Amino acid sequence: MGGPYRLLAPSLSLELPIINLASLPPAQRQAETSRIAQGEVLRPFDLTKGPLIRMIILRFGALQHIFLFTMHHIVSDGWSIGIFARELTALYAAFTAGLPSPLAELPIQYADYAAWQRKQAAR
Repeated sequence: MGGPYRLLAPSLSLELPIINLASLPPAQRQAETSRIAQGEVLRPFDLTKGPLIRMIILRFGALQHIFLFTMHHIVSDGWSIGIFARELTALYAAFTAGLPSPLAELPIQYADYAAWQRKQAAR
């Protein structure tokens, strides 16, 4: 191809490991949480394979968890990560309350917007 291009996978399956730290004393639990999070930050992504995101749930008890979400910097920017965080929080709140998604359907898909942008640039 000669330049940047987008390649959409027909489907995507992501692992969501759950690491149970409930049996650890609080100080050790905190140290282990930091160790795991730091390891995720330092673990490289394979840009030739993807996906360029990883998730882990650290379980401390029946109702206590930490969700670690790591993404490569080419996946999003500072503005879009803020949107992601707000929407994930809203979806989680609705899910735990047994409510439907509070998010509105997108009026346009990104691929359609990108095609429109290419047309505008070609003029």
